[in-house]
Amino acid sequence: MLAIYLTAPEVDNDRRALNIFHGIRRGKKEGRWLGACPRGYKNRRNENNRPIIAPEGGIMEKLVIQAFKEFSTGLYNIEELRHKLFKKGLKCARNSFWMLLRNKAYIGKVLIPAYKSEPEEWIDGNHKALIDDATFYKVQDILSERRKKVPSAFKTIREEFPLRGHLICPQCDKPMTASLSKGKMGTLYPYYHCTKGCKERQKAEVVNDAFVNLLKTIKAKPNTLKLFSTLVKTKLKKDNDNGKVELDSVNKQIAKQRQRIANAKTLMLDGEITANEFKEMRIEIEEKITELTCELSNISSGIQNLDSKIDDVVELLSNLESTYQQTDTATKQHIVSSIFPSKLIFDNNKVRTLKMNRVMSMICSNDKTLKGSKKRKHTEFGVLSCGVESTDQISNSFYKDINILLKLKEHLAQNE
Repeated sequence: MLAIYLTAPEVDNDRRALNIFHGIRRGKKEGRWLGACPRGYKNRRNENNRPIIAPEGGIMEKLVIQAFKEFSTGLYNIEELRHKLFKKGLKCARNSFWMLLRNKAYIGKVLIPAYKSEPEEWIDGNHKALIDDATFYKVQDILSERRKKVPSAFKTIREEFPLRGHLICPQCDKPMTASLSKGKMGTLYPYYHCTKGCKERQKAEVVNDAFVNLLKTIKAKPNTLKLFSTLVKTKLKKDNDNGKVELDSVNKQIAKQRQRIANAKTLMLDGEITANEFKEMRIEIEEKITELTCELSNISSGIQNLDSKIDDVVELLSNLESTYQQTDTATKQHIVSSIFPSKLIFDNNKVRTLKMNRVMSMICSNDKTLKGSKKRKHTEFGVLSCGVESTDQISNSFYKDINILLKLKEHLAQNE
C-alpha cells in the first residue's frame, strides 16, 4: 500500500506533463505561437481565451523592422548595426541579435520541434508578419555568405574621424588609423596617423577639410547627367524585360511544386503512402518552394521601376559636397566607400585617390583620363559624349557600381 501511495502521485504528474506537452504541440500545429514572444511582439489572448502573440505597436516593433531593412542593404556589419540600434533602445546581446535576424517568426511562421518520427518543421502561424519574405531571405543570404555584401569589420565611429579606414600612408602605403592626442592643458586633439610605426601624422581637421575640397572639384555637367540617366533607364528597361521572362519561369516551378503536394496528399488519402511519408515529402517540397520564393524575390527586386531612384542618384551627384557636409559620420563613411572604392592619400595638403567609382569617373569632369579630343566626332547617339560610354560598352561591373550609388541613396533616405 505504501508503494501505491508513493507511485500514484508520480503517475499523475507524468500524465499531466504529457497532457501539457501534447497540448502545446497541438497549439503550435494550429499556428499559435506559445511561450515568450519574440522582440517586437507581445503576448495576448484571442476571443477564445487562448494565448497568441500580436505586434507590439511601439518603438520595439519599429526597431526590429529597421534592423531587417538596414541589414538587407548590405551596408552594415552585424555588430555595427547592433550598436546603432542599441543606442535607440533595442537592448540586445550579440548572440540574441544574430538569432533575431534568423527567426522565421517575423515572417509569420511557427516552429514545430521534432518528436519521435515527426521531423522539425516551420508552418504558417496565425500571427501577423512584421517582415516581408523578400527582405527576410535577403538577410539570410547575407548571413549565409551567399551574398558577400556585408562589411567584414566593425569600426568605432567618431565624429572627428569620418575618413578613418579610408586613408593610406603616403610613405609606406599602409593603412592609417586615427586617435585623440592629449595636449599639455589636457585638451584632446584628433590626428590621423600610420599604423606601422612610421612618423606620418596629420591633423584630422586639415585632412577632413582637404577631402571636402576634393568633393568640390567633383562636378558633372547637367547634359552629362541627363545622358547618364537616359542610358541607365534604357538599359534597366531592357533588363526588366529579361527579368519578367525569368519571373514567369520561376512562378511555373513554384506552381509545379505545389501541385506535387496536392498529388502526395491524394496518394495519402488513397492509402498508397503513409502519413509520415507524406509529411516528409511535404517538408522537402516546401523547402524547395522556399528556395524558389527567395529566387523570385531577388528577380522581382531587380525588375522594379527604378526611374525615380535614378533621378534621386542624379540629384545626389549634383549636390555631393553639400550632402556630405550635412549628414552624420556613418553616412559620410558610406559616401566615401561608395564613391572611392580604393583608399585615399593625403599629401601636399591635398587628398587624392587612386581610383574612383566607375560611374563617377565617367560622368565627372575632373577625371582627365576621360577627356578626349574636342574635334572627335561620332555618328552614333551612344558615343556622342567623350565622358560617357556607349550602351554596348556598359558592362555588368558598371551596373554594380550604379547599385552601390542606389543603395547609398536608400541609406540617406532611411536616415532622413
